[in-house]
Amino acid sequence: MYDEIVSELNLISFTNPFIGLTFYYLESTNQYLFENYSMQGTLDLERMPILMKTRKMTYYGPHTSLNPLDGSQVFSVRRKVELPQREDVSLYIETSFRLAETIINNEPLNASTYHLIVDGDGRITYSENEVDFRVGGMLPVMTENKQLHKGYYLFGEQHRPTWNIVAAVPVSAFESEINDWKSQFILFSVLSIAVSSMFALIIWRSLYKPMYHLYQDIRYVNRSQLSYSPRWSNNLEFNTIHSEVTKMRRRITELIEEVEQKEKRKAEMEVERLMHQINPHFLHNTLDTIRWIARTKGEHEIDRLVSTLNKVLHYNLNKQKAAPIKDELDAIREYIMLQGIRYHFQFDLRIQADEQVLKLPVPKFILQPIVENALFHGLDDDNGLIEVSVSQENKQEVEIRIKDNGQGMEKEEIIRLLSGETDDHKTFGLGIGLPYVVRTLQFHFGEKANLSMESEPGYGTTVILRLPIAGGGDMSCSEC
Repeated sequence: MYDEIVSELNLISFTNPFIGLTFYYLESTNQYLFENYSMQGTLDLERMPILMKTRKMTYYGPHTSLNPLDGSQVFSVRRKVELPQREDVSLYIETSFRLAETIINNEPLNASTYHLIVDGDGRITYSENEVDFRVGGMLPVMTENKQLHKGYYLFGEQHRPTWNIVAAVPVSAFESEINDWKSQFILFSVLSIAVSSMFALIIWRSLYKPMYHLYQDIRYVNRSQLSYSPRWSNNLEFNTIHSEVTKMRRRITELIEEVEQKEKRKAEMEVERLMHQINPHFLHNTLDTIRWIARTKGEHEIDRLVSTLNKVLHYNLNKQKAAPIKDELDAIREYIMLQGIRYHFQFDLRIQADEQVLKLPVPKFILQPIVENALFHGLDDDNGLIEVSVSQENKQEVEIRIKDNGQGMEKEEIIRLLSGETDDHKTFGLGIGLPYVVRTLQFHFGEKANLSMESEPGYGTTVILRLPIAGGGDMSCSEC
């Protein structure tokens, strides 16, 4: 039976890693029974440090294990065993040394930290510093978690009625720890400021500086300073923007130069027109006087000639820059009639125009130089025919065709006429010529208008004008 009891106790202690030495104790004879480890010598449980004591249980503070082969610091408990035959039997159980180390040797704040265990009355039952905190001495009641006592900071739970673990840290060591933390915080702050400054510098170089340069470039363009050097950036996006700004600046420069050239051509055209103009009022009044003198004397041919010339000059010398297509066609009729009377031969002029395009405005003198060129460069004296057709090809374009049945010309002659390299046209009529028509179309319509010529020697010449129409139904002309 003894062996079976020992076996059962060993099974319990073996399956519980927190249990160390275990045995039954007989107080009257100071004997122990059923121990799970070998015991030597006599026992004196009364001298062991008591943590807490109840009616049946007594808890002992850290002490050296009663197992002579162990010698580690352990906690222990003693419980009274109630038997009908005896009252001096109690059960004694020790913790394993690992559990005691876990409770006592927690990580200290620093190497100077000492651990104390006190009972509910404040008596020290265990001390790692017997010099300043001897076992059996008294500690003041913990009224707060941190309390100053004899040059030490005591850390423990407040108002604990039973045993308590207290950490005692010297004031100098505690303040040294705080100073170390302050130093580490200052070092960390300085490093953070340095890293932040470095990142700020990187951001400034990669973002702010390119943005400031971009702002300067825009200011230069706004102040018409277009001759600064192109910029570039290590940042791909900003480099692309700088490249686009440079392209925009170059395009603006080109547009400004184009406008200046256009204004220069406009001034030249105005000078050219003024060179061929005289005082219109004086001329009209003089011709009216001649016409009435001829009519009173019965000179009907002279009357008709002067009247036709007056109408042609009135239209041509008018300072308006644009006129409806109908007025331009009427001016052609008067001009052909005048040339027929002047040179005593008949020209057959056939005009066909769509009704909806007659009111569209066009620059003046774009048809008369073409007809004049047909008269003096293409037609024979007999059976001269000029056909003028005006039609709206679509909603965006009007086509004007001027066709003669004259001698025609080679392709090289067409190129010379359109480019103004020949001066023959200046010896006829009003002396305006085809180059004027080309410049007028370029000035008013740009690339939207087109003048082309189709000709073949012996088969006549056809001049084709294509003029754009704006969305509102008017001619897309800047001066019309």
